[in-house]
Amino acid sequence: MRTITTKTAHAIAADWHGGQWTALYAFASSGQLQAAQEPLCLAEIAENLSNSPISPVQLKRLQSLKRFFESIKSMIQLTLILGIKCLKSSGNKLSNVSG
Repeated sequence: MRTITTKTAHAIAADWHGGQWTALYAFASSGQLQAAQEPLCLAEIAENLSNSPISPVQLKRLQSLKRFFESIKSMIQLTLILGIKCLKSSGNKLSNVSG
């Protein structure tokens, strides 16, 4: 199943955030996702899925937003794994690889 665009994710988050103090609001308004916000966004989506009477269209939108954040989580985990492997293969030395 195809992941939604970041622009669509912002729009859905704007529709479903629980107020200006929430992670979904921060994502919707700033356009950026901090690593620490990702699990909070997923928790807020899960809460909306379990506590709200949702039309089929809105259910599909919320599930797409959930998949969007899950795909980001997978990318973050892969980046961490690859970064650790690169450090190990270089003898744990950081080097400047820019041209």
